[in-house]
Amino acid sequence: MTIKKILYIILGCIGVGLGAVGAVLPLLPAFPFLMLAAFCFARSSEKLNNWFIHTKLHKNNLESFVNRQDSFGHCMVVPYYLFHLWGKEL
Repeated sequence: MTIKKILYIILGCIGVGLGAVGAVLPLLPAFPFLMLAAFCFARSSEKLNNWFIHTKLHKNNLESFVNRQDSFGHCMVVPYYLFHLWGKEL
């Protein structure tokens, strides 16, 4: 296993942990952390990716986004987080 895959697994686990906390606490958003976990698990291993896709966290928070059923969320959430990452306020 390469160092790159190990880092993706560690970041994915951190994303799942923070996403689970964000799903419970209203002040911490779950969506960006779960997106991080989905990205990292998809890059790290097929087994972890399949496990994450079948969790309730993924089904309740990301499934409509992935399937593009939530068109407003798809149009507004991604630009918001891009601007947030660049340090600009909307």
